[in-house]
Amino acid sequence: MAKKILVVDDSALMRRIVCDIINADERFQVIETACNGLEAVDLLSKNSYDAVVLDVNMPKLSGIGVLQELLKRRISAKVIMNSSMTSEGAAVTIEALELGALDFIQKPDNIFISTKENYRDNLLEILATVTTLKMPKSVRLVVEREVSRPIKVPATKNIVTTNKVIAIASSTGGPKALQSVIPKLPKDIDAPILVVQHMPVGFTASLADRLNELSEVS
Repeated sequence: MAKKILVVDDSALMRRIVCDIINADERFQVIETACNGLEAVDLLSKNSYDAVVLDVNMPKLSGIGVLQELLKRRISAKVIMNSSMTSEGAAVTIEALELGALDFIQKPDNIFISTKENYRDNLLEILATVTTLKMPKSVRLVVEREVSRPIKVPATKNIVTTNKVIAIASSTGGPKALQSVIPKLPKDIDAPILVVQHMPVGFTASLADRLNELSEVS
């Protein structure tokens, strides 16, 4: 059975492009669309979907507003942000991931190249991953259980710090998980930390800035 998708975008042309891409793949079917955030919240309060493709900037209620309203109403949804690649757009996208979005697709600057293979393939790949994930809360709880105790570094002068490293790699759902893990790392941890997060160039700086704000590691 095809996965049920909700597409939310204030641009009728963009809605049509996204719907055509999704419906061309037999794994998915767009069963509802909304042209603003208020319509999206109304639909999500009545129906369930396997994934939601959500625009960031919309009239009446933005994508951020939708996520905030879903949290307020305790409505679970697997949300993919359809985000433009600007410095402001990147910061808003990171905020969306903090509010529960699982991933994002980089919206092309030129809407007429939206049907190019790169955008199409990325959207379908993210949909395939997100629709098979457990609900966002379960991802966060698993991470919290694993790092609920402070990491203890053996107190010995014989340890050579350059021989130790903490590596964290993540993809879909990673930014939200990182924001649960990073604040729990002790500020005096005796090892460098490498974070690899799968996301387009232009968004990584905003994510790094946010993680730095949350982290006590110097």
